[in-house]
Amino acid sequence: MKNDFEKLGRVDGAFASKDSKSYGLMALAKGADSDSARTRPTSVGTVMAWPGVLLTEIILALLVVLVVVLVSAVAEPQLGIPADTSVPPNPAKVPWFFANVQELLIHVNPVVGGVILPSLILLGWVLVPFVDRSTDSPGRWFGGLSGAKVTVASAVSVTVFWCTFQLFNYDGSLFPAINDALNFTKLSGGVTPSGWPEHILFFGFLSLAEWSALIWEGVLPLTLLLILFGVLAILVRKTMQASSREIVMALFTASVVTLLVLGFVGTFMRGPSMEIYAPWDVPSQIQKPQ
Repeated sequence: MKNDFEKLGRVDGAFASKDSKSYGLMALAKGADSDSARTRPTSVGTVMAWPGVLLTEIILALLVVLVVVLVSAVAEPQLGIPADTSVPPNPAKVPWFFANVQELLIHVNPVVGGVILPSLILLGWVLVPFVDRSTDSPGRWFGGLSGAKVTVASAVSVTVFWCTFQLFNYDGSLFPAINDALNFTKLSGGVTPSGWPEHILFFGFLSLAEWSALIWEGVLPLTLLLILFGVLAILVRKTMQASSREIVMALFTASVVTLLVLGFVGTFMRGPSMEIYAPWDVPSQIQKPQ
């Protein structure tokens, strides 16, 4: 048997009893390195997802439900007066969680504001974990101080943009006014000029006037918004040397702030006939006479 081992030792040295040998078989694994899962120690400051993290999340979720139930039992619901078709409220607002979409419908084409733009935002949120695959700084808010700065800068920039946009387009007439000022076809708003065929459908379902309104009040605003989001990503990259994760954070923050600002305006600043007012100066809805 000893001769067999010595013979093997002459071939590859794995079983040879030599004093110069400085490794063991347990260290020889194909594809292994110093950072292998076989040799890497447990990360400091981590806990097992089960049961520690999951039980904590369940307890927090139950506490949130408890708080909501208590508030609903104590606070009086703000449902307003009973519905009366003879005296409709003015304005007729949707629930607060759809107020941002209703606000978009004032500014852009309903197809873009009610379907395309919200769908793009939701799709972007779904793609976040697929785009940002970095494992740096796990469990840290914003991934560190640099990420926090990018987030704050993005939030402030988008808030300023939407406030300015509301100032110049409070009634949704900006893009039709641009079309009229350029005097292209005067088709925005569904008005077909003399000489244009009114009843011919283009691409099978829209008239020429409807296509013009869709382009000027839908495609053009959507294109400008996408360009602005792209400019935001470029500025964050160039001026703040942001990483790919921080760029994703900036775009995510921009989309969330967009919905929050539009929701705030639609909920607290729209008065009768959807006119815009200061939050503290909004007239009350038309009430049923006593």
